[in-house]
Amino acid sequence: MSVVACDPDHELRVLAEFRDGVYRCFGRWADTLFELVDALAGSTRPIRSVAELMFEPVLRRGWGSLYQALERGAVDVVAARALLARHVRPAGVLMFAVDVSKFPRPDTRYVPDVGMQYAAERDSAGGTPVVPGWAVQWLCQVGLGAAGDPKRSWVVPMDLRRVGTADNANDLAAAQIADLAAQLRAGKVPGIPLFLHDVG
Repeated sequence: MSVVACDPDHELRVLAEFRDGVYRCFGRWADTLFELVDALAGSTRPIRSVAELMFEPVLRRGWGSLYQALERGAVDVVAARALLARHVRPAGVLMFAVDVSKFPRPDTRYVPDVGMQYAAERDSAGGTPVVPGWAVQWLCQVGLGAAGDPKRSWVVPMDLRRVGTADNANDLAAAQIADLAAQLRAGKVPGIPLFLHDVG
């Protein structure tokens, strides 16, 4: 009978490596941006503004620092995508979903490149099913829930890109898929990825 060695600290080391990788993706204002990520990840309630993050215990900075970090900070997006691809969760089949989310901005006069976004919740009410706002396209690993338990469907975000008013979401999806596939090959992630799309 063989005994498999169990390393109780393995997951902690993986988490520490991931957090170190996240920090290295930041340039200017790295400390504040890292605390911002921690505050967002640890929040148990919806965050509607940057100033609300000041109430999160892990954030030690004032709201002014947060705004400055968001405006002046630097993020190495290519390094961040590579980091996420290295941490793809093992699963029976590598499945990824691509979909667009809307971020309504109906009252803004200051946010650039606002377009009309489809709003399904307004379609059934007899109103016009659109709202001014931004469109953002997600690429996430899916199929990570417990076997046979559809209510526990976890996802792991791999990429997020803004769909501008002059952009084509399908072209953007193709670029996201090509970039992730290249990262998976470079990282020697086993399996053939399957990409799921909505009707659009």
